[in-house]
Amino acid sequence: GLFFLAVGMALDLSVVAGNWQLILVSVVALTLLKMFAIYMVARAFRASHHEAVERLVLMAQGGEFAFVLYTAALSVGLIDGEENATLTAIIILSMVMTPIFVLVHDRFMPKAKVSTDGLPAPEDDGDAVLLIGFGRFGQVVTQPLLRMGYRLTIIDTDPEAISTARAFGFMVYFGDGTRLDILRAAGASHARAVVIAIDNQGAATRIAHMLQDECPLIPVFARSFDRRHSIQLIKAGVEEPVRETFESALVMSSMLLAHLGHTLVVHQRGGGDDLLLQPQLHQLLVALLLLLDQLLHSLLAIAEGCVQLDVVSKRVGSFYVHFRDLFKPTPVIDKQGA
Repeated sequence: GLFFLAVGMALDLSVVAGNWQLILVSVVALTLLKMFAIYMVARAFRASHHEAVERLVLMAQGGEFAFVLYTAALSVGLIDGEENATLTAIIILSMVMTPIFVLVHDRFMPKAKVSTDGLPAPEDDGDAVLLIGFGRFGQVVTQPLLRMGYRLTIIDTDPEAISTARAFGFMVYFGDGTRLDILRAAGASHARAVVIAIDNQGAATRIAHMLQDECPLIPVFARSFDRRHSIQLIKAGVEEPVRETFESALVMSSMLLAHLGHTLVVHQRGGGDDLLLQPQLHQLLVALLLLLDQLLHSLLAIAEGCVQLDVVSKRVGSFYVHFRDLFKPTPVIDKQGA
């Protein structure tokens, strides 16, 4: 930051005003020459046209090392002060133009088309579970289902991720879940359930609305981003929105309390509580694992003389977790010394 601040302070506006024609022509010539050279080198190394254009847009400006060269040339008398100021102004103005080039490129250049060659289209697999989105969230969702032997129809829009997933044996198809024809082709109308696991909040809500209109009897589960999004999904007919970070944060809190010496005892709460926190089987399983993890510590504490337990409650998702605070071991009384 200080470097570019110093560069800006070195710009002599009087020199720019006096030599603006030369500076303007030089900036255009430098930029076009670098663009041509960068494009040719990129294409020579087998970059696509779109990739080569992106590179020339980002790299067409003059480099900051030019300032070092100009200073060295000035110090040995190769250029005078006015020439140094003119050359410095050319480099600075070429840098200033780069953000403008990027904005123009993003605004007017067509987006690169992602190749979907060799990627199969989604197929109707009868009464399979339809999973929309196979990112970090969807990949975890599939593991218990596959373990239990359920058939899955998985669709995603990332060709690279699809190819990688299929290399590991996952049957992932290319398809945009926000398109009704894709949902129909994937068998959403008679799937056992539909899981919306994409990382786009607006798209997830649109998919939920389409499913509600197209196949209202099919149970829909969805990845939620926050409480407000959960309410939107419920209104769209989602049976069970799951907030992507809420429950994992509670699990971490439970693990921390367990590490601090609390024993976890879990019971399911009543159904009359918050609609957004309906009973979740995986929460019970996580809490039971925490309980087993602490069992040995509790037994050791009791063996050392800890006989008094103080129970406090904390809600973990759909369940109440009771943390039993283990007091200090009861001291052993030496009858002979009493």
